[in-house]
Amino acid sequence: MVAFQETRTFHVKSGQTILIRSKEGDEDYRFMPEPDLPPIVLDEKVLGGHNSVLDYLAEYLPELPDAARERLAQEYQLDEYTARVIAGDPPAIRICDQAVATAQTALLPDDNSSSREIAQTVAKFLCNDLFALIRDEEGRRRAYEGAVADNNGEYSNITGPQLGEIVVLLLNGTISTTMAKKLLALLYQEELGQSPSEVAKRHGLQLISDHQTLERLCHETLEQNPEQLEQYRRGGKHVAKMKKFLVGKAMSHSRGNAHPERLHEALEVVLEEVAPGVQ
Repeated sequence: MVAFQETRTFHVKSGQTILIRSKEGDEDYRFMPEPDLPPIVLDEKVLGGHNSVLDYLAEYLPELPDAARERLAQEYQLDEYTARVIAGDPPAIRICDQAVATAQTALLPDDNSSSREIAQTVAKFLCNDLFALIRDEEGRRRAYEGAVADNNGEYSNITGPQLGEIVVLLLNGTISTTMAKKLLALLYQEELGQSPSEVAKRHGLQLISDHQTLERLCHETLEQNPEQLEQYRRGGKHVAKMKKFLVGKAMSHSRGNAHPERLHEALEVVLEEVAPGVQ
């Protein structure tokens, strides 16, 4: 069978291709050697030790968005929307992977946190909080250009390991969600390149988990609210209401730094001491 070289066009209505012109040889396509351009020989030296161009591309070609989206959804069990948002921003993929790896190394298997919880916490802070900081910062910087800032992780002042360390502090109970958001903003805007743990200590962003300290806070709270304590002692319908009130006062007394679960436990102990057997 003789092969012909030709240029054809597609006719939409008939669904057929139509000949436009024929080509006799490579010269008609301008496939002629350029004397000023030497030939490129893609040997192992040029390809950095790889045997083929495909091997070279497999190592150095960036992960494509569709492949990244599928990997993030499967490996980290992210929902479709979150995986698509991260996959659409290659620098954000790198931040996400580094953050998850950092948190998993620190928390698993010695912590009760699951791999899924770690990945989803990282994705939540990345998509909701870090992207918001990037948009705000880049929006101010690019306002005079008339350009719209996007979620480009390339401009992030927060690295993947830093984000991962924030997630570690949150999941191991060192900081609360509110504290984590404040810490992220501090690291992005003021404490550039600093350790999240050190910044948290320096700015007092740490939950109070020590049982003795929490018991002391509860005793002080009861002393400051004698009427409510008396209502609690009466029992009955007042118990649940006064307990909730006292928890709120104790949290306020700690300036919001008390660990919620530990505070509830400490208050139960203190109330049993000052008002035993109340139901």
